[in-house]
Amino acid sequence: MALRVWRSQQACQFNRRKWRAISRRSIATKSAFFQVSEEVQDALRLKKPVVALETTIYTHGFPYPDNIALSSRLESIVRQNGAVPATIGVLNGIAKVGFAAEELIELLGSSGSPTTVKLSRRDLGYICGTGIHGTKLNGGTTIAGTMVLAHLAGIKVFATGGLGGVHRGGETSMDISADLTELGRTPVALISSGCKSFLDIPRTLEYLETQGVGVSTFADGRTGPVDFPAFWTRDSGVRSPQVTKNEEEAAAIIYAQVNFPLNSGLLLANPISPEHSISKEVMDSVMSQAVKEANAQGVTGGDNTPFVLHRIRELTQGATVTANQALVEDNVRRGARVASELAKLEMRQTSNTPRGTSSASRNPLKYTNTKQQQRTFHHSATLSSSKREYLEDMQRTTQSEANNLEVIVAGSVALDTSCDYISPAISHFSEENTKPRPKTSNPARITQSVGGVGANLATAIHYLGVNVRLCAMAGDDPPGKRIIGSFKKLEMETTGILPSKHWNTAQYVAVNDANGDLHVAMADMDIMTIKDKEPADFMNNGPGHNAKKLMAGPKWLIVDGNWNPDMITRWIQYGRELGARVAFEPVSQAKSTRIFSSMDRTAEPQVKTPEWPLVDVAAPNEHELEQMSAYLGPVHPAARGLKRPTIHLASEAGEECMPVEISSHFGFGKTQTSIDSRGNDPSSSVRPEALVRLRGSSDFQLHLARYTSLSAPILRHIPTLLVKLGENGVILISLILPESQSLLSHRMRSESQYQLPNEDFTALKTRMLWREDATGLYIRHFPAACVIPTKEIVSVNGVGDTFFGMIIAGFAQEEPLALDELIPVAQKGAIKTLKSPKSVSEEIAEFIDELGIKVKTVEAADMKDP
Repeated sequence: MALRVWRSQQACQFNRRKWRAISRRSIATKSAFFQVSEEVQDALRLKKPVVALETTIYTHGFPYPDNIALSSRLESIVRQNGAVPATIGVLNGIAKVGFAAEELIELLGSSGSPTTVKLSRRDLGYICGTGIHGTKLNGGTTIAGTMVLAHLAGIKVFATGGLGGVHRGGETSMDISADLTELGRTPVALISSGCKSFLDIPRTLEYLETQGVGVSTFADGRTGPVDFPAFWTRDSGVRSPQVTKNEEEAAAIIYAQVNFPLNSGLLLANPISPEHSISKEVMDSVMSQAVKEANAQGVTGGDNTPFVLHRIRELTQGATVTANQALVEDNVRRGARVASELAKLEMRQTSNTPRGTSSASRNPLKYTNTKQQQRTFHHSATLSSSKREYLEDMQRTTQSEANNLEVIVAGSVALDTSCDYISPAISHFSEENTKPRPKTSNPARITQSVGGVGANLATAIHYLGVNVRLCAMAGDDPPGKRIIGSFKKLEMETTGILPSKHWNTAQYVAVNDANGDLHVAMADMDIMTIKDKEPADFMNNGPGHNAKKLMAGPKWLIVDGNWNPDMITRWIQYGRELGARVAFEPVSQAKSTRIFSSMDRTAEPQVKTPEWPLVDVAAPNEHELEQMSAYLGPVHPAARGLKRPTIHLASEAGEECMPVEISSHFGFGKTQTSIDSRGNDPSSSVRPEALVRLRGSSDFQLHLARYTSLSAPILRHIPTLLVKLGENGVILISLILPESQSLLSHRMRSESQYQLPNEDFTALKTRMLWREDATGLYIRHFPAACVIPTKEIVSVNGVGDTFFGMIIAGFAQEEPLALDELIPVAQKGAIKTLKSPKSVSEEIAEFIDELGIKVKTVEAADMKDP
């Protein structure tokens, strides 16, 4: 007896090791013939709900392009219900779990081709093997084939239309679908509308029982026993073995099945909705006729089902097609909800596991880092998972890491969803065809990534090897956990991201047209309106640590405009207390003026004030610059009623200058009418050296005057502006100040061709800038590094953040390069992001040397666990 018990225990341990090995292999699997998309891998790693979708329904069920519309619709339904879709199929000999939009279009566009086949378990080795040998075939996976690949990837829930079964007369023909045997040996929960009623439903259920497959039907509001559904018909006349009340109960069943663990799958039958159900009497009559015709014509094997389905569609005059699409959508919707409930249940069970419990007992399929499992707390059972991860991170952060901090980024983190419309493949390509159609589903490439201005800035700085801490708010919800997990994957510190139970994580959804331009966007940034936090709350490195002591020494603090105005003011004050220079990223037109909200714009500024400057540098785009300028405006009486002077800008090449008007913001006391490139104008009372010379494109002279005029009221408070103009480059506008206050190098401050002479600058500084120590104005245009063809632009998201993050990373060095040396390098880094699907391209790391960054090595002692 003892020997039998010992053997049983050894068998259980072997099974657990096997399951852990499968899970470990599945998450990391990426070979010449099997690939899991990054989105699906990330979702599985972060314990997000994932739903597998088959492709036979597209390649052999719906014609092109209807199949593309259906695939887009089903993936959208999964996302709308809180899960990640994992469409499964074979493209060019490679089995894929998760398709990019262009890949899926390629596969579905090949439907009906001899090189596109229907794939079950038996076919996977053949089609992938021939692909390795050079014959690249495509394939839509059946239920059996999809289950195999879903299980290899670690996906537990699979939703589809209908199940195969035992054919009528199967007791003699042995015509039994491979779907049934697959359910008997692959632990995936299948959600379908039962099997088609031309099959032998009683024998199908008997066969599933023999295979050890749990079968249950959703009650769908009914009480007592219910029928197992017959696809187009809600009731089959055959009682379901079990009944499941709702999605929560289904998730609990799956959880228990997986955690025994059992090798068999589950069948959760979802009956077609009453409004789309076809009566049993009608379907029995139609199917009887279709099956008779198939038998009379000798149609058997793999050809039988397509023949019968075709005849049923004809006999019902297409009613089954409408019902088919409706039930598939319902099944996918229910599958996503079941997967979401399963993810919640797994999270709760993990959170409530007593201290010291092994990962195998929590979930045999879960592969985690053993070292991380040992890092637990006595009170872990009472903490939310986000809070516990936060405390773990605080313990992992060492004293030396905090003291070496170089940059603080106080800003937003968000889960960004980008929906890139895919225009139909038609010969006539017009502007109208590039826009998504309203009030209907549109095919799109939908991707999710961690974004937010603060996150982008911090990521860019981190990629450049500069020690940075991101201070932000995130909800105690799945998006917040994904964000924190993504930063951990990048080995970024996350202790500055505070979890909140009362606010949702910020999310941003962008719908782009076929050219990649924004069509419409939605944003939920309410979490950034929080007012009950202080900057020190984000900086505290755990119990017993003094925030200011730990944080002493950061050279720069970047604040983004997503915070509420009061928090922006507090962050700026906190940065000054730390002795750091402060940068401001305006974010948007509406938020760009929040930095000025605490100021009294009607009061006359003093010549010398301890609060000046408000911040050291800001990086607005053209529209944000306009908004900031209009908000401040020449409100002081000394700046009103002045005559608008004309000032001429000379280009470095000496081309003839255009007369342009500078606003009275600058308050020049003299005017001039015209001047040539050499400054010769006998009628002018201004000497030739009074020109403001522009190094850069002569085409930009008129625009430069406008931007200079707009900057005038802003320069009263922010002495340096980096105006981002997209494809037109960057304009640097800066007051020339003493070295201790200026971001300009000695060389830049001493280049007289960029200065207004003191004679004319007197009026400027007394009527507008009120700075006795300002000796001039530095203006320079930096053209774009290169012109990028539209087809090479992947996304414009994060481009400006990449640029500004690289500038600050360069400034954070002990001996930073001059600003006019940093800007061209940062422009090249921005182009890397422009060509990348990510908010910040990791390829910017190749510019570390050009930015003059000295990457610090971490001593061995600093790398020890606390």
